[in-house]
Amino acid sequence: MNNQGRNKKNRKLQIFQKFLMLVEETEFKVIKKVMPNHLEKLEQKIDIITRGQLTEIEEEKEKEEIIKNAKLLKLKLRNSFNSNQLINYHMGLSSPTEFISYLEWNKQVHLDALKNDIFNLAILATLKTIQKENKVIDIITIFQLLFTAINYLCIELQKYNIERLKQAEPLLIKREERLQNEFISNYPTITKSINKILGDTNTLDIPTLNDLESMVSEDKKDQFRKEIISLLENEKKRRSIKIWWKKRNLLKKKKKQKEKQDIIQALLPHWLLV
Repeated sequence: MNNQGRNKKNRKLQIFQKFLMLVEETEFKVIKKVMPNHLEKLEQKIDIITRGQLTEIEEEKEKEEIIKNAKLLKLKLRNSFNSNQLINYHMGLSSPTEFISYLEWNKQVHLDALKNDIFNLAILATLKTIQKENKVIDIITIFQLLFTAINYLCIELQKYNIERLKQAEPLLIKREERLQNEFISNYPTITKSINKILGDTNTLDIPTLNDLESMVSEDKKDQFRKEIISLLENEKKRRSIKIWWKKRNLLKKKKKQKEKQDIIQALLPHWLLV
């Protein structure tokens, strides 16, 4: 593919990504309502994949790294569900290299789903040849085609994001170091608890907030609670800004539409006279 074709494809993927980011909050609301155990199932899938990787490796250091990355991925997913943000498009809780490894994992998830979609389409095509007048099969096929298209676009989008991040990795590493230093400075007790979690290679489990607090010494518990409150307040502020930004963009869009309508109405008599 030449540069012009690649740029055109990337622009389309950027539009698709913006669309996903616009609907991400609604998507999380639907997931939480329709599939309340979705996060738990994702974590179970991570455990299965991780245990499979551990059986193939003998080096202790490599095993520790795999366990650490699995726990980090779980932390990202929990952060994603708490903040209603798709972590595919919001860096956090990791370095760019670790974020790229998440994108690779996510790409594989969509690739597996795409294989299932293609298999389902083959079955639907076979059923259609047997029952040509069955409208239910037609409806199911339309939805299956939609799911197939979404999974394909998500795979291509992750390829684009991985390539983009790799190109900007040196700058992103500096940015991430600055953000991590700020986090350590503002939330030292929470940071210490997270490091304990990631450093424990005997289990893949991620503790709850109460478990985290129990890991803190008695003289640091007040500090830990203050840091948690500060984190929650910052998250609340972030969501408020996000809502304000959405409302602002909506008002700007409505204003532009009204201005356009006013121009059309002003010009309409002249058109009629021509």
